[in-house]
Amino acid sequence: MERFRINNTDLTVTTIGHGSTTIGTSVDRKTSFDLLDRWLDFGGNLIDTAHIYGANHAYECSKSEETIGDWLKERGTRDRIVLCTKGGHPEMDPEKGFGKPRLHADELENDLTMSLRSLKTDCIDIYLLHRDDPAIPVSDIVDWLEKKVSEGKIRYYGCSNWTLSRIKEAQAYAEQQSCHGFIANQIAGGLARLDDQAMKYTDMRSLTPEYLDYHRKTGMAVMSYMSMNNGYFQKRISGTPLPPYAGYMYSNETNEILLGKLREMAQAGISLTAVMYQYIMHYGVPVTALFGFSKVSQLEELIKASELPVPESDLEELRKIRWGALG
Repeated sequence: MERFRINNTDLTVTTIGHGSTTIGTSVDRKTSFDLLDRWLDFGGNLIDTAHIYGANHAYECSKSEETIGDWLKERGTRDRIVLCTKGGHPEMDPEKGFGKPRLHADELENDLTMSLRSLKTDCIDIYLLHRDDPAIPVSDIVDWLEKKVSEGKIRYYGCSNWTLSRIKEAQAYAEQQSCHGFIANQIAGGLARLDDQAMKYTDMRSLTPEYLDYHRKTGMAVMSYMSMNNGYFQKRISGTPLPPYAGYMYSNETNEILLGKLREMAQAGISLTAVMYQYIMHYGVPVTALFGFSKVSQLEELIKASELPVPESDLEELRKIRWGALG
C-alpha cells in the first residue's frame, strides 16, 4: 500500500485510510477486530474515527472510538497506527437534524477528553474539527488547538467540512503566530455529485476545483470521505436495491451522466472499485481516500482493486463530466 508524508509533519500515512463509522456500531466487536487486524496485515496505518460515531449525544462515549481503543490496547498496535479522530460535531436531533454548533473551548475540551479516554491513548496524532462555527473567531479556535499541542494531547490538527474562506482565514492566523495550522482537510471527495439540499442539511462540504486549487498551491493534505459514495454507482449498475437515503443524496443529472460512462467502463472490464480509488488518487494533491467496511471481503476487494490500472483518458472524461472543463 502506497504512503506519503503529510506536509509540515513527521507523519507518513497510507493513501487508503480506514474509515470507522461502522466499527463497533453496525459491525460487531469480533468483525471490527478482524477488519482492523487485516488492515494492519495489508500495511494500512491510518485509522479515522470521531467522537460522534456511535454516540447519540456529545456527552456520550463513541462506540467506534471505544472499539478501536480496545483493539489498540489488546493488540499492542498503537505505535503502528496514525490515529485520527474528530470533535466539535453539533448535537443531533432526529427530527430537526443538526443543532447549534459546538466549537466553544469547553465543548471541545469535553470531546477531546472523552476521545482520549475511549481510544485509550495519551495523544491523538491528527485531531480534526468536525464542523465549523463561523461565529467564533478563528484565532480562538487555533489558539485552543495550539494549547492542546503544547499539552501533548494532540500532535497535529486540521478541519472537516469547513468553507474554503474560513480555512484560509485560519491558516493566515496560524502563519502570523508561527504555528503549524491545519495540516489536513477532510472533505467529501468521491466521484458522485452530492445533492445541494442534502449538503445544506448536513453542512457537509464537497471537493471543488476551488478547494483543489488551494490544496495544489499549499500542499495541504486532503482526506477524502465518502470515497465510494456509499456504493451508489455499483448498486445502480448491479441492480442492487438502494438504501432510502441514496436518492436524497445522489439523485441528479450529473450522476446519471456519470452512471452511463461507468456502465461503459464496467462493460469494458474495468473495476469500478478501482475507478473510485484512482479518481481520487489523480487529484494531483497529497491525498488519502477513506473507506469504511462491514466485511473483511470488502477490504480485501479494495486492496486488490487499488493496484489495478484505470485509463487516464477515462478518468479525464469522468472529471469533465463531474466538474466540466474546470476539473
